[in-house]
Amino acid sequence: MLIVKIALAILEFSLALFALFSEQIKKPYGLIFSALLFLQFFVTLLEVYFEKEEAKKSATSGQLNPTDKFSEFGKFGYEYDPSRPLNIRWGNSETFFVVDFHRWLGPEGAGDPSIPRSILYPVNGEEEYKIYVWLENGQIRLRMKLFNRRNQLVAEIDGNRWNVKREYLYDLNYDSEAIEVRNDEGNVQLQVVLYKDLVQLSFFNFSPLGGVAMGKGSHGGLNVYNFGLNEPSPLLIEPMFKYPSCEFQGVRR
Repeated sequence: MLIVKIALAILEFSLALFALFSEQIKKPYGLIFSALLFLQFFVTLLEVYFEKEEAKKSATSGQLNPTDKFSEFGKFGYEYDPSRPLNIRWGNSETFFVVDFHRWLGPEGAGDPSIPRSILYPVNGEEEYKIYVWLENGQIRLRMKLFNRRNQLVAEIDGNRWNVKREYLYDLNYDSEAIEVRNDEGNVQLQVVLYKDLVQLSFFNFSPLGGVAMGKGSHGGLNVYNFGLNEPSPLLIEPMFKYPSCEFQGVRR
């Protein structure tokens, strides 16, 4: 439907230009006709814009496309190494990890950063609970799955493309560089901010064995929590977006 409206807008704009400059349409009728076509063109553009905005509010998938580098490494006393462009920051804490592919993937100089590599085993050793990072065309990529306490898949990110199941969520909000998922209890369960050289990540997740949470602790650094399947997460992630998302789509606090 959007494609049809965009094509219609292009047609209206072309007809308006023809009416404005054609010698066969005499003034003032040509000017009136072209003005009406220009008006209809802008009305169609507005319809396309508002339809896209409404679609964002109910979207179940999207893509993270970072455009900026993280600029505050020095603020936290972290020395950024351009030869190691893949860094992990746990929430908005002072804890950073650098992914050293040379050391992890083989002997010195043999590392391949384009191969997805598990950075940790946050719940247990099963494949679906691992978190992967890699570089692709110079861009950081992330892969992970998020489950609720009933072991239902509620969200996943694969190669920076995210998918969610809104029926299991209270709400979510996002923009081109970040996504935030609030579970059916209203708590922020996942918060990802992606830069060209850094992934900022906070989450809590569940497996049939229990829950685990990783993010900023009260001391300012990384805290890791393990908790029971029926217990609330000890990690409270502060929302970075305004809610409800239907009123504040993509608006950060």
